[in-house]
Amino acid sequence: MFFSGDPSNRKRVDLGGRSSKERDRKKLLEQAKLERNKRSWMRQQNSAAVIIQVYNIFLIV
Repeated sequence: MFFSGDPSNRKRVDLGGRSSKERDRKKLLEQAKLERNKRSWMRQQNSAAVIIQVYNIFLIV
């Protein structure tokens, strides 16, 4: 099979990890937004913990 340059014969692959019946686009986008917010919150918490730990080290020394 040689490359013909025609993209119409390519298979479409759904990378959402879900069946089309499970969720619609709106629910998928909402879930992705919630996950992004959760990751952002976790980054903020980790940064705050590092700052507190560094501050405590300077108090001890």
